[in-house]
Amino acid sequence: MRKILMKDAEQFRDTVSAKLCNCLYEACNEVLFEFTTPIMFSFYMNIRSEQDFFQPIKFKQLHICYMVYAVEKLISPSALGKEWSSLFLKRSGISQPYYKSHRLDDARSDVPANIEFRENINNAIKNWEEMRRAPR
Repeated sequence: MRKILMKDAEQFRDTVSAKLCNCLYEACNEVLFEFTTPIMFSFYMNIRSEQDFFQPIKFKQLHICYMVYAVEKLISPSALGKEWSSLFLKRSGISQPYYKSHRLDDARSDVPANIEFRENINNAIKNWEEMRRAPR
């Protein structure tokens, strides 16, 4: 009985923490995705619903790839991170070959818009890491 309850509870576990989603929300809302609420963004990041409440903005695939790459590295165990990124990319309409060849393009770019986006994502992750280390 306990195993059944634990398995049922597992489906509600966030792969991407709510705090990380909140930090990323500001960097991604209306930049990568149509306007959404923080809770809907968290649902999308955690692949909670089969229904898409919003869509990625066209021509933002490079930014989405970088964001997915940055978040995937934070998910433990790494196999779960790979599974999450695969599902997230599929939901966002991005193929694995495209992702693998372009995930680091923003990291290497010297285009001002790409630098700004990369810094926003990296700062969001840094803020999340600082919140995790902060005493409660």
